[in-house]
Amino acid sequence: MGVAMPEAFTEKWQEFNSNLAFGQQQKELKILVAVCNLMQMNLMASKPLLEGRVSEVKIPQIKNIKDPVSKHL
Repeated sequence: MGVAMPEAFTEKWQEFNSNLAFGQQQKELKILVAVCNLMQMNLMASKPLLEGRVSEVKIPQIKNIKDPVSKHL
């Protein structure tokens, strides 16, 4: 998942089969992060897609980190 994917946190687009009583399954759309949580899966986030733009955003309050991209971690 890229940092530039806000839909992973906000939009219900991931199909998920929820188990109902008596072995029935119901397909529903859920938020990707919620599906990972329900399935007890780790979610890896990556920032390379945004590194170019993030490096231009200044954070003057953080003075002990020199790399501008690392400040955003």
